[in-house]
Amino acid sequence: MSSQAALSALEAALHALAASRWPSCLIGGLALPAWGHVRATLDADLLLLAGVAEWKEAARDLTAALREQGFAHLERADRRRLEDKLVLHFYYPLREQGVSVRVDLILAEGEFHAAVLARRRLHRINSLEAWVASCEDLILLKLRAGRPIDLADARALWRIQGANLDTAYLQAWIGKLKLSGPWAEVTSSGYAAPLP
Repeated sequence: MSSQAALSALEAALHALAASRWPSCLIGGLALPAWGHVRATLDADLLLLAGVAEWKEAARDLTAALREQGFAHLERADRRRLEDKLVLHFYYPLREQGVSVRVDLILAEGEFHAAVLARRRLHRINSLEAWVASCEDLILLKLRAGRPIDLADARALWRIQGANLDTAYLQAWIGKLKLSGPWAEVTSSGYAAPLP
């Protein structure tokens, strides 16, 4: 399965979310090209700002909207609460290719996620226009995820965008989110010059 398949699923998801009252932005592997880093990815991840009190309503409304666009919803794998987030899992069938693409909607609350959504930027990814997390916020999200692929992505973004990053914002959230360990790993890798 290609990143093009993931983009097809993202396009359908964005169409379904267009009327949603919950602001959203693209995060994860499909957001990387907006900031100059391209790698293959097999899924799409969207962050939506919704308070815990809204999660039940948001899950119901979003599930209905995505089902109307042809998405399947695997409830057994769904509604995993992770810290300040609730993850909803969907699959988009691409029948002509014989595959399904996973799309995760991540309902989140809190000061950090509100900042991510407030700072999102409109970008064109291939022929698709989408709201994308800022480069700084994408780095922070990757540091929080902490998997080797995420740290490699954070390192690549830092290497490519280092001179353009809002370092004060980045350093403030690294402190608040207690990410100095992963950040040190990313910045001590020798792949880029240190931030100013």
